[in-house]
Amino acid sequence: MICVMQGRDRHIKWAREDGGSVPGRARIRAIDSRELGPGDIAWLPPPPGDIHSQQGIGQPAWELVYFGRDPTRAPRLYFDPDRGLVEERSPV
Repeated sequence: MICVMQGRDRHIKWAREDGGSVPGRARIRAIDSRELGPGDIAWLPPPPGDIHSQQGIGQPAWELVYFGRDPTRAPRLYFDPDRGLVEERSPV
C-alpha cells in the first residue's frame, strides 16, 4: 500500500501479457494510471501481480509505503516496457 504524504506522484499499474517463458523478455501493458496527491492511496496485490511504476510530478513527492512482508528477503523483477525486457535482481 502506498500513501502520498506530500507532493504529487504519477502511479501506473502494469499487467504482464506474456507467460514469462522467455528469460529476460517480458511484455507488459499499463492497466491503470493515476495522479496521486496528499492522502491518496494506491494498493498493490502480492507478487507477481504487483508490477508498478511511480514518478514524482514537479516537486519531490514523499510517500509512506507499507509492505505486507520483508521486501529485502526475495529477489524482485524489474521491467523495461519500452524494450520488452525484465531482469531479476537480489535485494541489497
